[in-house]
Amino acid sequence: MEKNEKKMFGKYKVEKLMDGLYALDDGRDSSFYVLEGSEKAAVIDTGMGDEPVMPVIHHVTRLPCVLLITHGHGDHMMHSAEFEKRYMCSKDIPVVSEFVKIMGMDPALEQLEYSVFDPGDILDLGNGVTLECVAMYGHTPGSVGFYCKKYNKIFSGDAFGSGMGVWMQVPCALSVSEYKKNLEEFLDWASDKDSSIEFLTGHRSQRYGFGQIKQDNPVCLDMIRDMVVLCQKLLDGEITGNPVDIPVSTGNEKPEIAFWRRAGMVLLPSRVR
Repeated sequence: MEKNEKKMFGKYKVEKLMDGLYALDDGRDSSFYVLEGSEKAAVIDTGMGDEPVMPVIHHVTRLPCVLLITHGHGDHMMHSAEFEKRYMCSKDIPVVSEFVKIMGMDPALEQLEYSVFDPGDILDLGNGVTLECVAMYGHTPGSVGFYCKKYNKIFSGDAFGSGMGVWMQVPCALSVSEYKKNLEEFLDWASDKDSSIEFLTGHRSQRYGFGQIKQDNPVCLDMIRDMVVLCQKLLDGEITGNPVDIPVSTGNEKPEIAFWRRAGMVLLPSRVR
């Protein structure tokens, strides 16, 4: 495939982003990625497509594959059983059981072995291609991203949203104050990185925003800085959310949505603490 070329394999759309890096969209609004080194390839998340993922991955790479999971939601790990080796942050392994029930996921996912891959851990794919686990806690207790220093790209899952705001109304999400603290720690981690770092998110089709954010709105460091301000303004009562009809939430509490500049957040009022 040529760079930026797109092909369909069954219901999966594959786009070559660069030599050795591919984005796959599952036809159900979820995105995942294949990154090749010289010795093996990392598959970052699996989506929740109706068809198995290994056949399309074998079209993309002939290297042995390991799975890195950004967080324990079904739309990111539905096909985990197709892999012999899978890695996840220790803080999110308990989340799998919760979401097996909530999302109607295959109960077998609870029985799989997940190797711990925590912030600071590094996976070497060969030829200088490495992935560092980076803490991005908030959307789930153990949401993480994977940073490729060689290409200055980071696979961020849903930790900051994908352009349509981060979902913090979901079960197990952290409070606004905890999220703000973790955002600031992420920005500290990123302070010595190239500012042009590219974020590869879990739902590429959501890049173009919603609500008050209509323009092309890719996740970037400036958006994350705006998210920190949004958190503080929510905590100070300077901004309050507006009701929004999004069904995935905890109990009977109605979710709200709030914005600040490029940042958006769906949240529960009880988590503004």
